[in-house]
Amino acid sequence: MISGVVLVACAWIAGTVLAGPVYAPMITIPVAEAVMFPEYSREKRKRREKESAPEVMYHFSVLVGFLPFEKALREAARGDSPFHARLMRACREISRGAPVEKALEEMAEENPLLREEVWLLLACYRKGEGVARAMRTLAEEGMNKRALEKEGNASLLVEKYTLVISAGLLIPWLLGTSFSVVRSLDLPGTGVLGTGPDDSGLQDAVLTANQYYVPLMGLIVSVFLALAENKRDRIVFYASVIVPAASAVYALSLGSSIA
Repeated sequence: MISGVVLVACAWIAGTVLAGPVYAPMITIPVAEAVMFPEYSREKRKRREKESAPEVMYHFSVLVGFLPFEKALREAARGDSPFHARLMRACREISRGAPVEKALEEMAEENPLLREEVWLLLACYRKGEGVARAMRTLAEEGMNKRALEKEGNASLLVEKYTLVISAGLLIPWLLGTSFSVVRSLDLPGTGVLGTGPDDSGLQDAVLTANQYYVPLMGLIVSVFLALAENKRDRIVFYASVIVPAASAVYALSLGSSIA
């Protein structure tokens, strides 16, 4: 993640030097997509494995009451959720002769978010039915918690896309377009925001202020979204997308008026 931030920052600096601050996003956006999206995809896959775990663990806790551990594990791994796939890989390793404990521990090594589930599976493998009952209770609590989170995420999703569209598209486009329209007016003697001969300094000041305001607004929205989701590691991802996109929209909406 840190190396990705450094690469995006270097791309932004290089774009500013080569093309100027307004057009720097044209260079930064492809770099941000190439660097940040793979990392984001991996983290998203790990979170989905964790989110889909309670239902699978509950199913396993029922099966292990009347089936041997390995057979119950294989039956519980049949499904199409991300955690099903992760558990099925462990079952394949076991069928190839790998020790059960090693195969399960590798799940936690590949996805640290699954440490709790792996610990419960290992405890059940070592101690049996008593742990399975506790696992069933924890799985039920996890499913109830997940249902509440889905309700909260539905309302958060509306706010999220509203902020992303506003900060990344709508507001930069309005700022750039309004500046272009006002600057293109030909009303000699009025002396107001570029419509008169004495306003060049004010025009430059407004242009410079907007160039700083647009990315700053995108950064603030990125921080807010990540904190609202309680996932601070997403600040960099959101900023690497929203800030360059907002700056690019602003630059395009200015058109040729800055020439």
